[in-house]
Amino acid sequence: MNSIDFIRAAGGRKVKFDFSFTLLNGRLENLELPTPLGKGLIDALQDDEVSKQFVKTNQFHFSMNKNFELMIRNTSPAPKPEELLQ
Repeated sequence: MNSIDFIRAAGGRKVKFDFSFTLLNGRLENLELPTPLGKGLIDALQDDEVSKQFVKTNQFHFSMNKNFELMIRNTSPAPKPEELLQ
């Protein structure tokens, strides 16, 4: 989707499109809820079984800026050396 798609989907309403949140083991870590667009992304991730399991086992930071650039960062801690040997 591009910026025009987002603006058209809002139907002329003023909508805050930028958001930022962290999912830790599939749960929202932020104290405040994300914007409706961010909440929609969380719902979409949890509706799909593959992505649901993926976010449940990792820590991710999602953010979208005013230029409609979605950034997803895996912020999971690096495995300990003994965990790599198993």
